[in-house]
Amino acid sequence: MNPPIAPSLTSAGFGENDQFRFRIAGDPGVECIVEASTNLVDWMTLATNGLLAVSLEVADAAASNHPARFYRTVIAN
Repeated sequence: MNPPIAPSLTSAGFGENDQFRFRIAGDPGVECIVEASTNLVDWMTLATNGLLAVSLEVADAAASNHPARFYRTVIAN
């Protein structure tokens, strides 16, 4: 059996209430963890969800509170 395809960013931008929103896509049913950081060292979990058939949308309401914000998505074990 092949390992799942790593989730990847498909679109991003600011939406309602200055929330940074982005979509990630990968193999349907794969559980992934979306994390955010301001320094690439300390990571905070934003969401843990299974990917849907299309994609998963994540909103970060705290994005506008930071001069820089980084994101990563990893497959949950």
